[in-house]
Amino acid sequence: MSLWQNGWMRILMPTACVVVPTFRRPVLLERCLRSLHEQTQQADEIKIVASDPAEKDSIKKMVSRVGLPEVEVISGAHLLLGGEARNLGWRSGRSDIVMFVDDDDYWDNGKIAKHVRKHVESGAQVVYSGVTYTFSSTEQNFVRLAKQPALDMKTALLQDGYCPPTTSCVSVVRYALESVSGFDEVLKSYQDWDLWYRLADSYKFASIPEPLIYFVQHSGERVSMQSDNRIQAGNQLLAKYGRTQELLDFLGRELIRTIERALVFSAKDGDMTSFGTLRSEVRAQNLKALHWRTSWILLKMIVYFSRYGLPRALKPSR
Repeated sequence: MSLWQNGWMRILMPTACVVVPTFRRPVLLERCLRSLHEQTQQADEIKIVASDPAEKDSIKKMVSRVGLPEVEVISGAHLLLGGEARNLGWRSGRSDIVMFVDDDDYWDNGKIAKHVRKHVESGAQVVYSGVTYTFSSTEQNFVRLAKQPALDMKTALLQDGYCPPTTSCVSVVRYALESVSGFDEVLKSYQDWDLWYRLADSYKFASIPEPLIYFVQHSGERVSMQSDNRIQAGNQLLAKYGRTQELLDFLGRELIRTIERALVFSAKDGDMTSFGTLRSEVRAQNLKALHWRTSWILLKMIVYFSRYGLPRALKPSR
């Protein structure tokens, strides 16, 4: 029987399961797993979900090398998308609290202990913490402290700054996940926001302001940097929840952020075609030609290309 019943906790401390979806990033995954190994409170279960089933055996060898206990490496019969992988992970466990961490992120060593304690002290079913954005290409960091939850968290999730920036900074009690059937596997993107939005109908949120997650920013294969997926998912959300002005405004802001991230990272990497991509986004009306945000994106691209991208592009290959 679960330790959690109708939001109340029994005398025993709740158990914690960590779900790690991974897809063809072994170096980053190993760093993530080492951060789990260094936790002051170890997870009762760790579910590593190989989105590519061909990776399963190599991941098992990595787990043995890192020395993590209580790990199960699982996979589906085919390539899994993000929502599918996370659902497969948490549904295969039994612990009272479920925590998610993407394979390219890693945690402060007090993350599990502080999240479990916050669930117990606050009685909240959803807990999120602050993050440290870390840029692998420039070795720069900046901190985003977690806001205190709003009284109406569902409305707040449509406003700027309230949505947890990554699934890696959130933990949810199992019965709440079960009640909403977890992540929507049909969505092309925004699966995490959609889950928090549905949970906000019935459950309490609590925050830990301090940054407990290193949210790694890089230019690799990331759904959050693909504007086509964002646009398709935005249309899916509008069909699901209705074309309210609040949702339209939220999706508009998120699309611009997605385009900005992709363009700036491309410029940092020395990709001259990123400037042509900027023109294409303006022609497609995803960005407005005469708007301060478009000018700001262009300025950042020029600065980062000059400072990081051009020297990288001119560096002779060995």
